[in-house]
Amino acid sequence: MLCEILIIFSVLWLAVHRWHRRRMFALWKQLKNQYTMLPFIGHAYMFFGSDEHRMKMFQRLGLESIEKGGIMGLWQGSRFYIMIADPVNAEFVLKTCLEKDDVMKCSRLLTGNGSVFAPVHIWRPRRKFLAPTFSPKNLMNFVKIFSKQSTVMVDNLKKAAGTGTFPIWKYITSYSMDSVCETTLGVQVNAQKQSALPFLKAFEEICKMDSARICKPWLQNESMYRLMPAYTQYMNYKAMLCNFIDQVIKSKRKSLEEEKQKAEPDQKVDAVKTFLELLIDSSGGEKGFNDVELQEETLVMVLAGTDTSAAGAAFATVMLSKHPDVQDKVYKELQEVFGDSDRPIVAEDLPRLKYLDAVVKETLRLYPSVPVIVRRVDHDVTLRYQYAMMSIKTALAALLRKYRILPASTGDRMAHGDKNKPIRVRFDIMMKAMDNFAIQLQPRFKI
Repeated sequence: MLCEILIIFSVLWLAVHRWHRRRMFALWKQLKNQYTMLPFIGHAYMFFGSDEHRMKMFQRLGLESIEKGGIMGLWQGSRFYIMIADPVNAEFVLKTCLEKDDVMKCSRLLTGNGSVFAPVHIWRPRRKFLAPTFSPKNLMNFVKIFSKQSTVMVDNLKKAAGTGTFPIWKYITSYSMDSVCETTLGVQVNAQKQSALPFLKAFEEICKMDSARICKPWLQNESMYRLMPAYTQYMNYKAMLCNFIDQVIKSKRKSLEEEKQKAEPDQKVDAVKTFLELLIDSSGGEKGFNDVELQEETLVMVLAGTDTSAAGAAFATVMLSKHPDVQDKVYKELQEVFGDSDRPIVAEDLPRLKYLDAVVKETLRLYPSVPVIVRRVDHDVTLRYQYAMMSIKTALAALLRKYRILPASTGDRMAHGDKNKPIRVRFDIMMKAMDNFAIQLQPRFKI
């Protein structure tokens, strides 16, 4: 008897559930993809495997979306996603739908209400404090740091050159971590000289765990995730990162207060301030962000800045290795600007590197650092192709090489760190005459 009641209840629940989502299923019939949708998990099975495999699946789905006119449906568990690979529709959704999708809550386990992943009602008031921090003037003040750290990276690559094939990712991520920590926190972590740093390992592992969780619906339920061994491991890594950031924030607040007390009324301070110092100043000191809010924003800047810049630089390096003629042109331009001099790179050099700038921009167009953007649609909107996206559904923008550049985010929620990224990427791939080596690509597997 109990079994029969459970069956009847389950059938009724499924019928009511299906009826409430009837518009979604009607839209799915119009936007079907070529892959089989399985009960309960939808198309989630396509993302089983490595990070490399998942990115290839996103690329395949994006290409199919292009073939179907720039819009296509996808199921992740019980969630219905609309993939948009048309630039006009993608820009419209990104500018009108500011709320991040619920799937991005996975990242909030680490960053809390940091601006990149925060709900709109929290992000909007914080934005006015964050925007001045990323002014072009402030960014150019950090060119010396980028130059110094890129020189360390090149020296490390020289030592490895001629020893056979080796992965370049660890060199680029270490460089990005050093640059971001020094410009954001004013701290030299020396990741390029000490690759086994616990802080760096925690950063790498958390990035891997977050990316895997986003693609696996069964890991997205917070209550279930807390019962898994992965959660304990994640929280241990989080504690390493947060403890480090907290110590820096407290030290920085104390040093800024001491400087204010010692400073003369008319004294001018020539020292370049870090992002953290600028953030404390622009938010009104003690009346501005508290330590928790500063921790959230600082974590976002460090994690997002390191990951996106490293990805962009890695892609640029791969593209240069695949196109030796382009690499030669970049090299010649660097020789014209720097000659045989080993002087540090300064901000005034950047406008002269026009071809290198074009290479970086073309690389980001072909291989954006953040190729998938997920937004929640809170109201019905009609796209150019007259497909209605229902309330609380997700627009997933697959920004592929066929279209014009869109940054890591766009519209009002454009990531502030994106203004910083192209400058840092340029230093990643600069090879002056003194460097005396070229980049070659060794395939890891047959395609």
